[in-house]
Amino acid sequence: MFWILWVNKRVLKYIKPFNPRKDMRLADSKLKTKKLLKDLDIPHPLLLDVIKDRKQLKNYSFDKFIWKDFVVKPNKGSKWKWIMICYMIDKQNIKASWNIYNIYEFKKQVADILDWKYSLTLWNDRVFIEEKIIPWDDFDIFCEFWLADIRIIARNLVPVMAMLRYPTKESWWTANIAKWWIWFGIDIGSWKIVSMYYKRKIYKKIFPDNYKDFKNKVIPYWDDMLLYSSQIQYFTNIWYLWLDWAISKKWPDLIEINARAGMEIQLVNSEWIDNRLRKINDMKIISPSKWVEIWKTIFSKKHTNPTIQKDMLYLEQPWILKYDDIKKNIIVKVDFDHTSNFASKNIIPDFSKSYTIKIQNIIIDNIKFKENNKLKNTLTIWTIGLENFIIIPRKKDIKDFYIWNKAKIVDWEEQILEELDNNLDKVSKKLNISRIVKPINYMEELDNFITWYGNYNPKFQYKYPSDKKLEEIEYVLLNLKEKYFDIKTEYKSWLLKLFKEKHKELEYKLELIKAYKKQDFRLIWKYNKLLYWEINKELLDISKTKINPFAEKNLWRLLSINEVYQKVRKYLNSKLLPNVKIVVQTALPSRILVKRWNPMTVNISQSSVIYEKEIDMILAHEIGVHVVRYINWKKNWWKILQSWTWFYLKDEEWLAIWNSLRYLPENYEKNAMYEKYFLISQAEKSDFVTLTNIIKWLYPTEWLLKIFRSTMRFKRWIQNTAFKWEWTTYYKDKIYLDGYMEVKSYIEKGGNFNNLWNWKYKIEDLEYINQDLID
Repeated sequence: MFWILWVNKRVLKYIKPFNPRKDMRLADSKLKTKKLLKDLDIPHPLLLDVIKDRKQLKNYSFDKFIWKDFVVKPNKGSKWKWIMICYMIDKQNIKASWNIYNIYEFKKQVADILDWKYSLTLWNDRVFIEEKIIPWDDFDIFCEFWLADIRIIARNLVPVMAMLRYPTKESWWTANIAKWWIWFGIDIGSWKIVSMYYKRKIYKKIFPDNYKDFKNKVIPYWDDMLLYSSQIQYFTNIWYLWLDWAISKKWPDLIEINARAGMEIQLVNSEWIDNRLRKINDMKIISPSKWVEIWKTIFSKKHTNPTIQKDMLYLEQPWILKYDDIKKNIIVKVDFDHTSNFASKNIIPDFSKSYTIKIQNIIIDNIKFKENNKLKNTLTIWTIGLENFIIIPRKKDIKDFYIWNKAKIVDWEEQILEELDNNLDKVSKKLNISRIVKPINYMEELDNFITWYGNYNPKFQYKYPSDKKLEEIEYVLLNLKEKYFDIKTEYKSWLLKLFKEKHKELEYKLELIKAYKKQDFRLIWKYNKLLYWEINKELLDISKTKINPFAEKNLWRLLSINEVYQKVRKYLNSKLLPNVKIVVQTALPSRILVKRWNPMTVNISQSSVIYEKEIDMILAHEIGVHVVRYINWKKNWWKILQSWTWFYLKDEEWLAIWNSLRYLPENYEKNAMYEKYFLISQAEKSDFVTLTNIIKWLYPTEWLLKIFRSTMRFKRWIQNTAFKWEWTTYYKDKIYLDGYMEVKSYIEKGGNFNNLWNWKYKIEDLEYINQDLID
């Protein structure tokens, strides 16, 4: 055991130097910890009540918990002492862990806590009551006899070692290892269980028969628990910390933090924790997100699976074949039955040549085909030569592949339009505003904001594009304008109008970024209004009538994260999208966010508050419109229709909001768009603190972290948020209500709803984009 970090060394080397006494008091008090976790929007068991003294205990009625499970804990208890899992049998009897008490006997037990019998600080204590954690389905296998937990030790924002503690019948549901509580070592990098400590013996290669199924089992939500652990360490200022997690029906819940991290974790991991701590002692990591790759590479016992480095091919996938300046929509199939590659003559004109097939990022070079005219628009590829690919045994889910009819474009203009399309698309990607709106000192200013309970005007720092890069983009836009738009030649193709509008939008975006970089408030105000329009007084008046911070939602019951996950999966299956990946994540700006590329993913926020009636609305918005339109956009090769036309976001949200409201109860409106419109008007005359107080009034039950994010939406890119000038407001959020009113008006006037589903264009473009452009 020479490699063990012993008690004295742990105290002298890590606890005393790195854990300030005043910050350790936070970890010692579970109630203070719960308040911090609530402010940070970090999941934890819900606090139900607090009993402060014997007088309150004497008059306390446990009737409110009748026929319910709850947990009683000391506020400053240590190592599972006097934690009772309780069930109120009736008004006079309570089952506490494995004993049954009448109310009088039970209160005598609780009184021992108040008399600091189990207090870590040997001083008066409090009792708190919290919800009982119900294990998630995939975590339940570890909780046969009581709730298992996952312990993570973090140092310098880096999680360095982890284990899972498994209660057994022999352990009498206590955490005492001498009573045969089982520990499983977790590999930090691979999320897998790799070792086991049981009855003073370590198992690595083969586990005992009763537990052999646990070997290499992957722990769910691992990334999220690690990220949260680092964030908590950042905000508590405790630089040697252990955190205990359990995975509930809702999400991973943080049970406890402790500033005096124990040493038993070294046993199950068979490694001296001091070795790991030395590796990261001198690292200067200023943000929790920076260590993600560190723990994956430094502390992983397993190498990354080499198969994940391979490209993937489906048995069948649609794509575009390009050769000799010709583009063709085709289907590419993997053929296990033949020993040659086949194609029809209408696709491959010369079978003596070799061709290059590109499927997304996959390139297959020097491939020859034999003729098979029965295949029509299909290529079949023989499996020999595909050794470096993983073959996914299903079809890729893109259906109804349209072919753009080039006859509708004037022949001599086609090459010009394609050049313009490609160049504008490249510039548009460089001017992606969303990539540079998050401050580089976000965590530090959030810390200050929470420390001052919201009474703090942050001073943000941003990483703007360099002057050289902005000058290069400006030069490209100027050249495109001179070459295509400032000449006397009259183009006949209707697409040019869309390109012209897009070019103007990109000019405005460039000027807005330059204005923010210089903090030139008059130019910020000017280009915000050119891009997102001025506030409409009539819509503002309507918005004010919709605001009611005390309105109750009648949207049925609140859904758990697991229920949200299942409903999203069911909805995707109904839309013939069974292979779309679903990921539950932390720190998302929306409750459900769809990433529509490489690969398509539906991200669910772990802190989502979604009601039963809301889920249909959200799915109709995010998937029923955003995903369906995305698939439709991929049916042609014009990038301006695949990516965005002028003001595409507003046009996109028009349809999404209007479609989603059809799934809500009668007379219910999505007031968020009205509230954002109102807050834009208030942000014009408010500093960060003033706007924070308005948002607190509007959302009285929201946590400080969410209020901070909401205020930032309207003060993006402003470095000193103490300014109250109207020029310091970001206008983008007002387009949701603007767009909703326009699409509503269009449909109420008899407009064809189905005309809006194909690509990223707006209502005004319909006169140019006719449905007969698709054959």
